[in-house]
Amino acid sequence: MDQMMSQYRVIFVTNDYHVFRTGTYAKQVGLKADGVGCKTAFFYWPNAFIREYIAIILKYKAVPIVLFLLWLAGTVVSMLNF
Repeated sequence: MDQMMSQYRVIFVTNDYHVFRTGTYAKQVGLKADGVGCKTAFFYWPNAFIREYIAIILKYKAVPIVLFLLWLAGTVVSMLNF
């Protein structure tokens, strides 16, 4: 596979809520990949998407921290005007 990496394409199949994160992992290891999501039962959606959201935040720790600090700075500045 390493020798054919420039020509190699991958299709992965997973639950629809996993497609984004799986795609980021594939890109991280250098795969040219496309994802196909399978239908998830409606009752499972809230739990599944909350878990995926938390997993993505944990993977990209710097982004939520920066956004939180920007929000906090904006809150402090807006409170100083009162």
